[in-house]
Amino acid sequence: MAIEFTLVAGSISQGEKLKMLFSELPQLPSIGVVTSGAIARIYPGRIVDLMGLNNPTIAHFKGDRKGMKNHAAFEKDAFFVVEPDVLLASPPIPPKRRNRYILWLKDIFNDGRFIKNWRYGILLARSHPDRKVEWFFDHRFLQKLRETPEYEFHETMKWSGKWVETAVAKGAQGR
Repeated sequence: MAIEFTLVAGSISQGEKLKMLFSELPQLPSIGVVTSGAIARIYPGRIVDLMGLNNPTIAHFKGDRKGMKNHAAFEKDAFFVVEPDVLLASPPIPPKRRNRYILWLKDIFNDGRFIKNWRYGILLARSHPDRKVEWFFDHRFLQKLRETPEYEFHETMKWSGKWVETAVAKGAQGR
């Protein structure tokens, strides 16, 4: 049971970080998550539950419900219908080719639509460099942020047949 408390504490921390990071925006971005419980209680923006427990589009989407126990509701096509602005997931770090997100999200990182439209890296608030997160971001959301002087994005992993680490600009270090 201790692991459950650890997971909840981590989710609360993520919600707090996101709330602080995006506090300057007039409209909070939507956040795609594998588990939505605690983060949904803290983050005031829209939470997209990718497993469908709290998202009717994903829960009722037609598709193959085969997969990891308790994570089989995810469907890639449904993801591209509800497409959040931020995805709380991380790619496998080379030389590993798989991680839990590859399993839970049914290898979405290798889907052409995902590769084309998503970037992985550190997003930080320039006026508060301690406010930063490292996740996947939809390129359209990043484009909107480029229109404001408040945010800075540094791509830290790039896809080129496998995930490779990229150089991170000074100031973005220290995840």
